[in-house]
Amino acid sequence: MTIHRIIVGYDRSADSKAAATWALDEAARTGALVEFFYAYEWPVWAPAASMVPAPAVWPDGETDRAIKTALNDAVTAAKQTHPAVRTEITIVTNSVAVTAHGHCPVVVVRGDAAATAPIVVGVDDSPSAQSAFGFAVEQAAARNVPLRAIRAWAPVTGLWEEIPMVTRTVTPDERRPFDELVAGWRDKFPEVEISAEAVIEHPAAALALASTTAQLLVVGTRGRGSFRGICSAR
Repeated sequence: MTIHRIIVGYDRSADSKAAATWALDEAARTGALVEFFYAYEWPVWAPAASMVPAPAVWPDGETDRAIKTALNDAVTAAKQTHPAVRTEITIVTNSVAVTAHGHCPVVVVRGDAAATAPIVVGVDDSPSAQSAFGFAVEQAAARNVPLRAIRAWAPVTGLWEEIPMVTRTVTPDERRPFDELVAGWRDKFPEVEISAEAVIEHPAAALALASTTAQLLVVGTRGRGSFRGICSAR
């Protein structure tokens, strides 16, 4: 995957600074441009029960200048720490749900993981599993770290929990598509150490646990309206 541009939401908060550092490091490695991005979310307040019509409260010139200053300061700092990385700034007067509507990989930066930590990818039977695996294995190859592929089946609970056919283990037939997916990517990226873990556990719980020792957690999207996937970097 060729990365041409990395867009980082920036508002001077500690979390946005961590995201900017990740973006700049990634851009230094890939040659991408980093776009420092700020989206207004207006109106910020309006009396919902007011009987008198009130205009939307849009940002004034002072607010606009303050935001531009913050973004320009980020660019100045980036030139000092990552002089080879190209940067630009963008300000828009609307707000979007990035993880819900982004048509590219979306990274949420949390914490600070070791550069030698593995990458984890969550896999299921959805069509996006191939895309998620492809992104994850490319990242693992570029960073020279192992890749953990995890396929989790939620445990059976309630009235069906005690029936004889519930074994609480993954059968060979259930696991076969997962193993075939992993085998295909191992053939394409023989230099990457890829482990395949099939578990009976709620997928969110299994991936949350795996993320505690990973530098990047990659999950796909099932395309269910506003509920789309992300990749999360620690």
